[in-house]
Amino acid sequence: MNRQRGGRGGGRGGFQREQRKNPYESYLHLYQVQNGLRLGQFCQGFIRMFTSSSDEAIVTTQDGTEILLTSMNDRNRAFPGDEVAVEVYTEEQWMVR
Repeated sequence: MNRQRGGRGGGRGGFQREQRKNPYESYLHLYQVQNGLRLGQFCQGFIRMFTSSSDEAIVTTQDGTEILLTSMNDRNRAFPGDEVAVEVYTEEQWMVR
């Protein structure tokens, strides 16, 4: 069991908590996103979540295309209403509904 004394930040003389690995990929730099959008590598749109599943979300692009995100890793910390850039999987990996 990992214990921590002294409140926030570790305290004095307490046990250190295990470091958790961040399950998400790092954010891209703004210039990488802008270049990817310009070159057509990314699609830009707004994200919305399904009420029935916390793992699935949809990104709706400006032309009305809907892109299904099927995992929290694909969502990468985005919240409903956030404007996001999405790198689309190859067609072999697509799910059509």
